[in-house]
Amino acid sequence: MCRSWEIAWLACAFDSEGSLAISPKEKNGYWTVRPIGEINNSDAAYIEEATRILDKIGCSYSVYTRRTGPLSTKDINILNFRTQNGVLKVLIEMYPYLIIKKAFALSVIGLFGNHEFGVGWNDDEVLMAAAIRQVYMPRSTHGNGETLTSFEDALEQVSWAHELGREVLRAIPSEASGSMSSTEEPLESRPTSSASSNSAHECPASQQHLRVAGGEDVLRSSEKSERGDKELRKDIAR
Repeated sequence: MCRSWEIAWLACAFDSEGSLAISPKEKNGYWTVRPIGEINNSDAAYIEEATRILDKIGCSYSVYTRRTGPLSTKDINILNFRTQNGVLKVLIEMYPYLIIKKAFALSVIGLFGNHEFGVGWNDDEVLMAAAIRQVYMPRSTHGNGETLTSFEDALEQVSWAHELGREVLRAIPSEASGSMSSTEEPLESRPTSSASSNSAHECPASQQHLRVAGGEDVLRSSEKSERGDKELRKDIAR
């Protein structure tokens, strides 16, 4: 039974000692995009507490140790979680408590929350993934062959990702999110998700009509249409 203070602790650990990334890769003309979450700390007890909470959420992970530098005598413990379903569940739970990585997390929720698990990635989705990397991971956008656009175009794509992320979060009953004080029931046992369903959070039923990156059937809500670049930059700065 995961408590709200545990989710808040995990969000603080992720904000201060963690990292978030998405990695698009192309092979034989087909693209895959995967999310990567990490929490690093030299104190093993710190990582153990994070793994305890991830176990309650129902997210698989791996833990390994490496030396901090070639001349160092100190080891750092690295907690890594990178399955699409697992990262999405953790980000949805932590989202209300995040500060530094809040906007980045919202864009990742929008991207992966509207991609059906086990289905190939289309060009629009890959374009959105590249834009998210261009905005939030500017030093990592040239290694995987993505098509880069101008920064203004990338901001527009990220704006769409943010809106899709809000749609994903709105589709989840309040008690299923860490945003509420009631997080006593594990996410995978709540009415909107199932531990046996790989697509419980990737493609919420009410979101199956959405398409990313400006398809004709994207629902342009009044909230989205009223948001300009100035507000988007505020989101990114958070």
